[in-house]
Amino acid sequence: MHTWRFGPALVCLLAACGSPRGGPVVRGEQVVRGDTAVIRASGDGEWGPIRDAVEEKRATNGEAPATFGQASSAIALPSGGALVFDVKAPGGPVLELFDSAARFVTAIGRQGKDLGQFQALTVVSLAANRDGTIFVLDQPNSRVDRFAADGHALKPIPVGSVAANGSPDFLRAGANGSVYVWSYVVRERGLRDAEMTGYYQYDSTGKVLDSIAPQHLWFPPPPRARYAPADQWSALGDGRVILSRTDLVGFLVKPAIGTNGMVLAMLDVPAAAIDTAERRQIQTMVDFWDGQLLAHDKAPMQHEPVPDHKPAIREVMPDADGRVWVQRNVASVRVPPHPAPGASHLIQSFDQPTVWSAFRLNGNYLGDVRFPIGVRVIGVSGDVAWAVVPGKDERQVLVKYRIPGIVAK
Repeated sequence: MHTWRFGPALVCLLAACGSPRGGPVVRGEQVVRGDTAVIRASGDGEWGPIRDAVEEKRATNGEAPATFGQASSAIALPSGGALVFDVKAPGGPVLELFDSAARFVTAIGRQGKDLGQFQALTVVSLAANRDGTIFVLDQPNSRVDRFAADGHALKPIPVGSVAANGSPDFLRAGANGSVYVWSYVVRERGLRDAEMTGYYQYDSTGKVLDSIAPQHLWFPPPPRARYAPADQWSALGDGRVILSRTDLVGFLVKPAIGTNGMVLAMLDVPAAAIDTAERRQIQTMVDFWDGQLLAHDKAPMQHEPVPDHKPAIREVMPDADGRVWVQRNVASVRVPPHPAPGASHLIQSFDQPTVWSAFRLNGNYLGDVRFPIGVRVIGVSGDVAWAVVPGKDERQVLVKYRIPGIVAK
């Protein structure tokens, strides 16, 4: 089992004191500090020009547009296609496979316990490996269901100690048919229940090959603010992990064994400001959800006042081409007032474009891609990004975008 605890020097390296400002930097190149290669992705600490993603095609089912009641889970496939789990499909929850031309291919599996079936929850964790094999985390059946690239059912992988099935990050495809499953892995003194999770790696027969315990880079003092820095980490398919913090624009790549070869990629850029009107709107939503918790006899979350600036990033997403995509917060713009998600009587009038920054795993910064407001990017393969966007009559649609200027290799 790999349990990673970084010493004070590396924790400092990940925080503000770890920025390359503190030592010699060769513009556009790396500096080695101990066993860590520190990459300053832009010599001036600035983002490159933002390229706009180009909408190429909307998914179709025969001659008609393909629409979804609620695409709660979806991934980009190595083949260039996409897989979507529609939890509110007319005939019940279903997995729908689309090819690289955005055409519907087949429905995969159905509800049940037999081969080729799965017990679907609200959100299903999905993954695919380089040969196109599709994995579905079937937590109620204590297994990972497997399907060939064309949708045919394969023998499932029995798994145990599955923590939950509510996030796309709870399943990762590994080498040689193995999978990483987000699970209860280790219990250490001082950790809260929600932090006692990590990944088990299972081979294709269900044998546990390894486990990766949770890594914490930073612990904020209570009460935890709504916009306080939060740790993020995810397993890669070769045993490495990506570690990040939402208040830092960057990430650390940690090898499976030891510390030699760690890479820290960072940019020193200012955080996006939150203006007064948007801050009031955010506070109204926070107060509403606290009221909902009290109505159900649950304690509200403890919040500090909404800050003047947003966290630097929102999400870190690896792809199968050896890149790390960092979704960063940018300045909001006014949009036509519309109901806020989950609370129809609350009106939202600020939103921001979806901006993703691409890096190689060696820390090299590749550039930025911007998607329209309201677009939820689900994955990237090569120079194609797949996204779920709002459609008509509260239905959702799957859109294939071309991402110019960012190479996979």
